[in-house]
Amino acid sequence: FNPLQLHKLIPPSGHYHIAFREQLKTKNTNLRGVMNILNAIFRFYVEGFRRMTLGRTLWVLVLLKLFVIFVILRLFFFRPAMQGMTIEEKQQHVAQRLGIPLDK
Repeated sequence: FNPLQLHKLIPPSGHYHIAFREQLKTKNTNLRGVMNILNAIFRFYVEGFRRMTLGRTLWVLVLLKLFVIFVILRLFFFRPAMQGMTIEEKQQHVAQRLGIPLDK
């Protein structure tokens, strides 16, 4: 909807509600078209995943690898370095790592 083109929406009779209804009808039609396209894309991918054989195994491997990276490695190797520190101690630690002297 462009406010500069409002004169095109208003019928000569001056019945604004009729023009507004017509505008809504075209928006609903456009929305239905977009929804139909999105539905077709979704169905395309769902049907493709159903027919996969080798691809399904590869997706399982990808998901397993992501699980290992984000869960297992996080638990054992990437522990929170500043756990149990106060805010001032955290500020000192970060400043020391960055090489910024903090004056108190």
